[in-house]
Formats: sequence, structure tokens, C-alpha cells
Amino acid sequence: MRYLTFVTVAILTFGVGVLVSFISRTPVAEEAEIPPVAQSMEDDWHRLFEAAHMSKDEWLRDDVLGRLQCAGWDGSVTRRLVRGGDVIYCAESQDGVISSISPLPNNDAFLFVLRTHGDWSSKNLSFIRSISDPVRARSYIRHRLGSE
Repeated sequence: MRYLTFVTVAILTFGVGVLVSFISRTPVAEEAEIPPVAQSMEDDWHRLFEAAHMSKDEWLRDDVLGRLQCAGWDGSVTRRLVRGGDVIYCAESQDGVISSISPLPNNDAFLFVLRTHGDWSSKNLSFIRSISDPVRARSYIRHRLGSE
């Protein structure tokens, strides 16, 4: 009798543990879908960098690379690189009018993209295939930067 009670309690305890674990557990797939903010920002920069080169559009490429060089502390790419004679600075505009000018930041973000892009590319071949056509690459950039 004592053995039967022990086995019954053990089975019930195990069952309750499995049930509680199942109910309170967050699926791993959901956790993987929300990358940390910094990782998401870096991924965005790499995507823009890759699309800029795949676009085969020299002006658009230079615009994207300049925006990456002027990236804000928050990861925004709204400022553009402007060359005026011997001076290089970053300018932000609203409705086609320059609203602010700042010196070219000591921006490690752009150097980070340059150093790590090869590794990023090897892990993101599906994205690279999706923009391998210059028209699609330009469309990606315009869609991504359209609001900026």
C-alpha cells in the first residue's frame, strides 16, 4: 500500500510539473522573433549597405553610405553627408530645407558595418538573393528610407 501511494504521488507530481511547465513556458520561436534593439539596428544598416551596392546606382549608393556615416546615436539614418569645399558635415533636412548641420561624427557604426559585413552576408544569403536584382535593391532602399 505504501509503495502504491509513493508511485501515485510521484506520478501526480511529475504530471503537475509538466502541466505547469507547459502552461507557463514561452515558446522558443517567439523569443527568437524579437531581436535586441542593437542587433536589429545593425541588421538594418547591413541591409541598407548591401542594397546600396546591389542597386548599381552610384548616386543612391553614395547617399546610403553617407547616411550610414552620419548615423545618429539612436541608429537613425536621416542625416546626409554633405561635402562643401574642404569641409565634410552631416545635414538633416525637412521638406527639402536644411534644418540642422553638424560635424561628421566620430562614428564607429559605419566602421563596424565595414568590418563585419562579410560575416553578416554569409549568414543572410536569403536577403541578398531577394535584392540581387538592381530594381529590387533600389526599391528596398526607397521603401526603407522613404519616410526619412
